[in-house]
Amino acid sequence: MAAIAQEATVTRELIYYHFGNKNGVIEAVIDDYVEDLVESIIVWNESRIFGDTEGSLRKCIHSFRYALYDAEGRPRPMIGVLEELGVRDAFDVRATKEAVDCICGPIVEEYAAYHQIEISLVYEMFCLVIFGMVGLLKVRPNISDEDLMKVVEQTLRLDMKPLKTPG
Repeated sequence: MAAIAQEATVTRELIYYHFGNKNGVIEAVIDDYVEDLVESIIVWNESRIFGDTEGSLRKCIHSFRYALYDAEGRPRPMIGVLEELGVRDAFDVRATKEAVDCICGPIVEEYAAYHQIEISLVYEMFCLVIFGMVGLLKVRPNISDEDLMKVVEQTLRLDMKPLKTPG
């Protein structure tokens, strides 16, 4: 707590006042990073082009990778902090849950309005895909976005044919 206070240029008492203890600080760090991830999903969703499943997936994969790794493929500093604190797995679980909660609402409903969903247990499959991609990037950090797209496409059995814009 002393190191955190020193880095933040505040007193330890102020840190304890706002966070209670070290676990409170850790939860705040996780909260902040999960909020950033969910916000990136919202931004991605708002920028999607109707009917362009392939382009939307490509941008999603890019955003996903960028949230975890920098342009050189190194883990973002926040990932290192989470690992150093021993909470990377807890973060991955929570981030997966909140990401899937965000995706399984209007995004899946819009897709289902124009495509047949060929999987059952949609929520669970999205959890599997996102959590699996995190693990896959740990095992194969240099996997291409195209290959990640194929993994998602095949796992979720996505129809990649472009739709014509209504009207």
